[in-house]
Amino acid sequence: MLEERTNLPTVLQSLGCIAQTAMPVFETRESEIEEFIINKILKSDSKDDHTRASWDDKSDICVLKIYGIKTVVKSYLPVKDALVRPGIDGLLDILRNVLSYGEISKDIKSSSVDKAHLRLASAKAVLRLARLWDHKIPADIFHLTIKTSE
Repeated sequence: MLEERTNLPTVLQSLGCIAQTAMPVFETRESEIEEFIINKILKSDSKDDHTRASWDDKSDICVLKIYGIKTVVKSYLPVKDALVRPGIDGLLDILRNVLSYGEISKDIKSSSVDKAHLRLASAKAVLRLARLWDHKIPADIFHLTIKTSE
């Protein structure tokens, strides 16, 4: 369903729920899911007009990116055995970039509204992760998270 790109928000939300409640099931396809989210969603440019001014004018790709971030974050917040899960450093690098640039990379083009929405989603993600992973989150990411409220 990810490749077909039909009902992507629903699929991403479902994958996030599966990741939280049934980690062994999610782990069977984890690398494919994360690769799809990172390469096909988070690294895609917004083809919309970059002159959006209203907070409510976020693009469809921005909404998908937010769902993608939430899905990956939920995979690090399973109901049980969360701290056994490896590889949070890659996720933290992604969140650091989004908090810094408003996108996963400074080369990706999007509107300032989309960037603001992605920063907010990433800041919320850091705060959710901090409940279990506080000891793994570097100070610079916390600083960028707090700075987001400005």
